[in-house]
Amino acid sequence: MPTTELQLRSRFEFTRGLRFELAYSLDVLLRDDAGSLAAWSADAASRVPPALREDLEWFGNAPRFWIIVGDALEDAWPGEDVDALVSAYEALPPARLIHSVIKGAIHDSDLSRRIASRELDLVDAISALPAKKREWLEHIGLYPPDRTHPLITALSRCIEDPTMARSRIARVMRQHWEYVFAPTWQAAGHALSRSLEEKRRLFEATSLEEFFRLALIRIENVPDRRELRALRGGFRLSYDDVSVVYIVPSIFNQGRYWTAFSAETGYSVFVPYFDPAITPSISTEPHEEIDVALVFRALGDPTRFALASMIAKRPMSSTELADALGVSRPTISHHVVLLREAGLIDERPRGGSTYLSLRRELMARLSSLAEARFFDEDDPHA
Repeated sequence: MPTTELQLRSRFEFTRGLRFELAYSLDVLLRDDAGSLAAWSADAASRVPPALREDLEWFGNAPRFWIIVGDALEDAWPGEDVDALVSAYEALPPARLIHSVIKGAIHDSDLSRRIASRELDLVDAISALPAKKREWLEHIGLYPPDRTHPLITALSRCIEDPTMARSRIARVMRQHWEYVFAPTWQAAGHALSRSLEEKRRLFEATSLEEFFRLALIRIENVPDRRELRALRGGFRLSYDDVSVVYIVPSIFNQGRYWTAFSAETGYSVFVPYFDPAITPSISTEPHEEIDVALVFRALGDPTRFALASMIAKRPMSSTELADALGVSRPTISHHVVLLREAGLIDERPRGGSTYLSLRRELMARLSSLAEARFFDEDDPHA
């Protein structure tokens, strides 16, 4: 018997989960155009530890890569347990994980399998895809294909070493949670639950067409054809093929992505709807202690002082600094280590490189800290 719209509505579930939110927040962290989330992105970047930064660079610092990594678990739903989420990635055989990642990028299962097995070259395969797929490929940066594009770099690394890629994906998820995302998720708990309840009430009070429109979800209900249709890309899904529709609140899904995965019982549809009313918290931790002597020692070297002066004006990569100062990359790395230890620099991944900037707020505090250090008013001899 054909599925009715009422029967389809009974398959909607309103829930919370980490899977897409953790992945989408990595996209925001790595993007240059974070929009309304720029303050969160800048704060999060300041808390990225070196090991996580190195893993993100291995994947080319590609923002959209993490959008498709969120799809790689297909119909699995680990909920809000970060250990279960990371374990789900670790449990996937490397070849299957990389096939799923590529499929999330190009939306073609057979072609993805041939690319993952190196039967086809990634760039050649993308070049041959039909025009109807190009809107999505252009959106994520895969069309026209460019071997130097960060997303091509990330996918190529996955194809070259699937086991290493799986290990690094799991490690990125865990470290991003531990060092960056956990406070944001915990602080947003009440707002996410409130948003979810509001959407549940909206769903109960409106038609399916109105619900999708008012909830800013890029799905069109076509009742006369008994199908759901993507507003971007042309994907269609019959009511009969839908097993479950998860409606999930999101702070970071500015692109309003949604996805569907085929299983034995039908399609599982995941809709992490973007709620622009929820503002993610940024760090409220007190300023770290500053070692004034260490700062002065770091800036006392002429090369480091020149380096600091340059990145105070604009963020620069190590390559740019080496060229500008006429020294080698290893020399720049040595000086960066000392400036980092003094707490003087922020480091942010962008376009396959890490860009350095001088921490203006620290420099603004330095004068008063130095004054307190040299002219302690409690010292009777001052």
